Amino acid sequence: DPDVNGDWKDNWLPIIVSMWEYWREGTFEKQDEKMVAATTVSQPGFGSRTDAVVTEGMIVKAVADVGGGIYCRPNIPENKLINAKVAMSVQPGEVVFALMDTTFFGSAKTGAVLTSWGVRWMNDWSTESKLHSLSWGELKSCRHYSVDGSDLKLSVDAVINTAGGGISAANLAKVIESVTEKCEN
Repeated sequence: DPDVNGDWKDNWLPIIVSMWEYWREGTFEKQDEKMVAATTVSQPGFGSRTDAVVTEGMIVKAVADVGGGIYCRPNIPENKLINAKVAMSVQPGEVVFALMDTTFFGSAKTGAVLTSWGVRWMNDWSTESKLHSLSWGELKSCRHYSVDGSDLKLSVDAVINTAGGGISAANLAKVIESVTEKCEN
């Protein structure tokens, strides 16, 4: 019915296209654990060029140093990974190294992902953030993070809510700081 479903292109087509891209890149298949660990990704519209080289090992070590609390690759559940990639606009070719799920029922539609490109997040209704992603290069220039309860303020316009995520805002800040210190331009 065109009257009822007239907006389907605006609402569902972007999601269908994203799911198609993930299927084409093999996200729906069991990922090989020997996959290349270091990846650089250029994201038009999310930074003009590749900002830094980040490896899976850098992120896993930074998470382990603060005591864990978030899923790290290759132990990210597939259903959570798919939901997070769609909800947080992870671009095709971008590798998710770590996932923080802040949903009550575990769908991972809110939370944060640490990727080869940078950090992407989606907050619930209780926390406003004008930005929902920062590249590793941009994070390197945001050196003064602040913590307000369960909110990690990366900048005036960039706030990640960690409530229910298994890792405190202070520890997530330590992970991001550790990775940005080791980034190579």
